[in-house]
Amino acid sequence: MYGTENLIISSPIMWICFAVTAILGFLEYKLPLKWLWITLTVVSQAAAVVALLFANAALSEFLLYILVVLFIRLCYIMLERRKTA
Repeated sequence: MYGTENLIISSPIMWICFAVTAILGFLEYKLPLKWLWITLTVVSQAAAVVALLFANAALSEFLLYILVVLFIRLCYIMLERRKTA
């Protein structure tokens, strides 16, 4: 479909999912109603997993996706901690 090298790097769908995660994390960091942004993030992550399933992703691609999402979330958590310290 997108090549046999690495689905995460070559799939535009995954780059869109990463961008949505980063945008929702930024909105959660900057705006009130954190529960709303967290809920939207969870729904977008579920949609991304379904997209990976439809793209016949391997387990290593799932793990790589989870690591990238956790890195994005960790960056905003560190920014929030720095803001309150």
